[in-house]
Parts: sequence; structure tokens; C-alpha cells
Amino acid sequence: MIGKIAVSAANFAIDKPYSYRIPQDMALAPGQRVMVPFGRANRRTEGIVLTVEPGSEDKLKPVESCLDEEAILTETQLRLAAFLRERYFCTFFDAIRAMLPAGLWFRTRLTVSLTEDLSWKDKNLRKKGATQVLELLENLGGTAQEEALRNLIPDEDALQGVLSYLRQKKWIDCQTDFLRKTQDKSEKIATLAQSPEETMAYAAGRPKSAAMQRQVLKLLCSVGSAAVKDVCYFTGASTATVNRLEKLGYLTLSQRPVLRCREIRPARLSGPLVLNGEQQTCFEGLASQMESQEPGVALLYGVTGSGKTSVYIRLIQTCLDTGKSAMLLVPEIALTPQLLG
Repeated sequence: MIGKIAVSAANFAIDKPYSYRIPQDMALAPGQRVMVPFGRANRRTEGIVLTVEPGSEDKLKPVESCLDEEAILTETQLRLAAFLRERYFCTFFDAIRAMLPAGLWFRTRLTVSLTEDLSWKDKNLRKKGATQVLELLENLGGTAQEEALRNLIPDEDALQGVLSYLRQKKWIDCQTDFLRKTQDKSEKIATLAQSPEETMAYAAGRPKSAAMQRQVLKLLCSVGSAAVKDVCYFTGASTATVNRLEKLGYLTLSQRPVLRCREIRPARLSGPLVLNGEQQTCFEGLASQMESQEPGVALLYGVTGSGKTSVYIRLIQTCLDTGKSAMLLVPEIALTPQLLG
């Protein structure tokens, strides 16, 4: 099977679906991300599968790995990306990157290490830069990150060519790790490491110069644990004070994940929304315009707190009752929880 893949390393001039051979033990579907070799130096780059189809696999490079367990883009989204590419003169991968959240993207870290074959020491290597790379790896204990090698050979194509040559000779091994570009949000939590009685006895014996330590310990004795930023806010202490108490063994510090979006439970109306006289007049006028088959535009003008949203809700209820759909736009995304709650 052949996969048509859009690669991230291609600029607009050479942006097109590239054909790759799909290994027999790998199942791919359109919308999945993969790692593929690209260019003369076979540089590992990220790609997105556009189509999977039968065809001749002769002289095609293989797909190295699949990054997703299932497709992250639907067929409709892939068509949208193709439209964006033609409409806004961007690459296919740039269009896809704009459609997906940042937390889905990876950054790669290449680790190069020497193998047990040291026959290169007795040979005069003709490949420019190969000997320098091997000697650098040996000086660094046999393992180095790609950044260290890039300082030795700044040209990316030349570096990838040297690494490809050394891999073919089986003098080095290369391992690629995938790291998320956006990490989970977390906060530091301070927790008492000893009983409240022992902690208060220690706090009572602290000198006046350690007043902040006493305040921190008293607060934690009453609540047990709290975020470090909250402890510092309510006591006026600094993070250095909290770290000092951890070193003394009275606190333990840990990381706790923080949800970026709180759960929103939409409000449910217990009955029909009751409008006042002016709101009812506006509603009836807009409802009659909505029931007509002619397209139109209406402006509902009113000061803040006059009940414009109540009129919108009644109109949306009427629209939904007739089997139609409606969309309510808010001027600021921060108002969404307030509107739903």
C-alpha cells in the first residue's frame, strides 16, 4: 500500500503529496500523523496522511512510524486544509497546523550514540565531517544530542548526510524521542510533612526573625495543604521561605495538574421565559420577521441590562420548536461561561 503524505519540511514551492511505502505491519488511515524520511539526506520529518491507496512500491521510502493511534482529522477537515492551501497560498501542513490545538504537536529530540564497532579508528574516512562526529561522540562518553552535533556541522543537509553515512556503516545508532510542545498546566502544592502538633511546637520556638515561617506553618496546620502561590498570597511569605521549610523537613512540595477549562453545565429553564411589555413587543416583531420567507436583518438596540439576551433566548426557543437551528454569537469569548451558567 502507498500513502500520499504532506510533509512539514516542504515549503510552498515543493509542497505536494509525496508517496511513501506503508510497511505491512503498519495500519494507516487518512488524517493520521507519521514520521517519514525526506530529501536527499533522509531527514526525519513529520507528515500527515492524505490518502491510502494501492500502487507500485518500487523505490519508495518507507513510513518510519505512526504518531497517532487513530485519525485526528476527518475527511472534511482534510478537504478544508486543501482549500486553505489554494486560497491563502500556504503549505498543506501549515493549514493543518492552524486547525489543531497546540497540545497535539510534538518536537523531536535525536540522540546519537556509538555502537560497539570501533573499526572506524583504523580507517581514513572520506566522508567530510564523519571522523569529527565520531571523535566528538567518543569525547562525550559515546552519546550526544543532535544540538551538540549541529554546533560541529551547522549545515543541516551536511549533518544529516554524515549521520546517514555513519548509520549505514553501523558505527552509530540514532534514537528519536517525541516530546510534547505544550505541557500540562500544573501548580506546586505545599503539604505538612509532620503532625500539626509537632509543626506548631517548632513554629512556637522560632525566633522573631522567622515570622514568615511561623505564618506559613500556622496556615498549613489549619488547611493541611495548599497551593504555594496561595500560601504566599495569604501570609506574605516568599517562595524562598517555603523552600526553606521543605529543606528543614516540615513541608513536602509536589506538582498537581490544573484543568485549563472548568466544567460548564448549561443552565436549564424551569419554564417559559417571561418577558415584560417592551421585551414582548420586540420579540413579536422579530418573530414575525423570522417567520417570513424573505431574508432580512434586524438590530435590537437597548442599554445594558434591558433584557436583550432574554429576547434572544425566546427567539431561539421559538426557532428550535419549529425544527430550525439558530446561532448566538457573543462579543467576547470570556462571556461564554456567564451566558451558559
